[in-house]
Amino acid sequence: RAIMRQDPDVILIGEIRDEETAEVAVQAALTGHLVLSTIHANSAVGVVARLSDLGIDTNLITSSMNAMVAQRLVRQLCPHCREKYVPARKTMETLKKMLSIISPKAKVEIPKEVEYLWKAKGCPKCRGIGYKGRIGIFEILTMEDEIKEKILDRSSDGELLKTALEGGMITMVQDGILKAVNGVTSLEELQRVTGEGDYLIDLYEKVMIQVLSQGIDLEKVIFDDIRPKLHEKDGLGLVLEKSSIKNIIRYILAAGLLMNVSDIHIEPGSEKFKVRFRIDGVLQDIAALSMENFLSVLNEVKAMSGFSTEAREAAVQDGRFSIKMGEDNEEFSEKKVDVRVSIILGGYGDIIVMRVLSQAAKALNFEALEVNPINFAKLKEEVQKPNGIIINTGPTGSGKTTTLYTILEHLNKPEVKIITVEDPIEYQMEGIIQTQINEKEGYTFASAMKSLLRQNPDIMMIGEIRDDETAEIAYQAALTGHLVLSTMHTNSAAGSIQRLTNMRIDLSDVVNGTNCFMAQRLVRRLCPDCKKNRPAKPEEIELINNVLGKIGVPDVKIDWRPEDGLYEPVGCPKCHGVGYAGRLAVTEILQMKKEMEKFLMGHPTVTEIEEEAIKNGMLSLLQDGILLAVNGKTTLEEILREVGNEK
Repeated sequence: RAIMRQDPDVILIGEIRDEETAEVAVQAALTGHLVLSTIHANSAVGVVARLSDLGIDTNLITSSMNAMVAQRLVRQLCPHCREKYVPARKTMETLKKMLSIISPKAKVEIPKEVEYLWKAKGCPKCRGIGYKGRIGIFEILTMEDEIKEKILDRSSDGELLKTALEGGMITMVQDGILKAVNGVTSLEELQRVTGEGDYLIDLYEKVMIQVLSQGIDLEKVIFDDIRPKLHEKDGLGLVLEKSSIKNIIRYILAAGLLMNVSDIHIEPGSEKFKVRFRIDGVLQDIAALSMENFLSVLNEVKAMSGFSTEAREAAVQDGRFSIKMGEDNEEFSEKKVDVRVSIILGGYGDIIVMRVLSQAAKALNFEALEVNPINFAKLKEEVQKPNGIIINTGPTGSGKTTTLYTILEHLNKPEVKIITVEDPIEYQMEGIIQTQINEKEGYTFASAMKSLLRQNPDIMMIGEIRDDETAEIAYQAALTGHLVLSTMHTNSAAGSIQRLTNMRIDLSDVVNGTNCFMAQRLVRRLCPDCKKNRPAKPEEIELINNVLGKIGVPDVKIDWRPEDGLYEPVGCPKCHGVGYAGRLAVTEILQMKKEMEKFLMGHPTVTEIEEEAIKNGMLSLLQDGILLAVNGKTTLEEILREVGNEK
């Protein structure tokens, strides 16, 4: 304060270490002085958080700051005795990746090939140490407009770093690598100064990978290593136990893709953490590994998903990353697969749940949709109507959203305007306006629909009707010239009617605004290579005859006889010993025909609605499922597990 009265042009402050010094320094910078100072932070972007901790408002940081410089000192190799050496291939690949991330905006010449590095030896001129003198490695973050926006938005250090890298900043580690490649210092010295252990590889995986659109590369060799082990008992577990920490998550993801899993769970315990795959709708234990490796795996997944690796969050964290396969991997037609990640706070640690979003799902052909031909004809009839609502119902994981995407793919034409409101966006679709809700910021299904209906879409897909307001707006849209597709959580098509009336939708609006209710489940398909015929039990024969005897659809031909028996799973290498391969849809479609409209006005119960619908030609979930079982496509046990409990 005293020196400020001398009106200096430049002020150098030894260190900003308290709130008062920080405040005076910022005020000086804002009133026509150039201020130089030091502060203790781990990186250039870390200065922002440090100043915030000292009470400086983000507006003042962006207004007063010119640049933030982070630096370390590394020893220089003795030029008289340094030696060339060829490092391990993996180290070379990592260095190349980290250098390739340097933005063209940095205007730095990056070596195309890194053939060798340098190491210390020792000679009389360096007194046998191998090093002589020191040199700085630096990173400089300048206050560009993009950085200012991130600071004002209170973005994380990771987001700031990503923006800075895209803008041309070179990190201390990248600067150090360039000096190591040029023989100025050694990789070992860089590791000593910037961090312990395999720091460079860790940095690439945990931070730099975010710049590559949050993804992970799976080389062909990873798939080649794991493929032969999938047919052996505990084969994957043995590979994971012997694998390096860096490759554990890669082998897990590669195995998941090869086995066509829908979900990957990594669940910590007291001594072991489990790796579990959801194969054809059923979670199966794949491996149990030592908890010593769990934190490394968790941090890998967090980093790929854009989460902070520093602390546990109180709430569920949701994110995503991409798995990228090399062009030489001809086994996969899709070279990129998206993965949706949830990190859930658990008793023994954070539980990792990864949903593998197969990009092939968006290319499903509507005509090839595996739905009973009778139900498919009904669905095709309803989706051709210009307005009304189609609600697909069932529990989580029953394939409702995939069915809606398949319908959208069928309806997607240049002259048709389609808007979706989702939570989250599952698959990217060309030619469709896709939006994602953000409930934390008040952008709910209801508020999004109100806004987007002003765009006058022909078709709107709503991820889920889960509250009264969303239901009301959906039916208003259906009754005013829009075709609406949505999902809902109920046990059956008939149950959706009661759910809507409980949401205060007038029964007359349900009758007039609905095209059809579709309920569906996914059941495992028997492996055609190992399924085995068995005799039908008396109680099974009674159940089958009772259920199929009530089918009211003339076109359904039932040629099953008790002596034909049923089928059961066995297990073979082609199905990884499970006995099932793939899944089948079990469906029922309740159309809002004149007879049903009239019947509903009498306020019947759910059971009465279902019985009436079956009489009028609806094929129920249980009927459709048992038809699949008697035709040898799945097991009766599988049908009863999915759709028979409430019956």
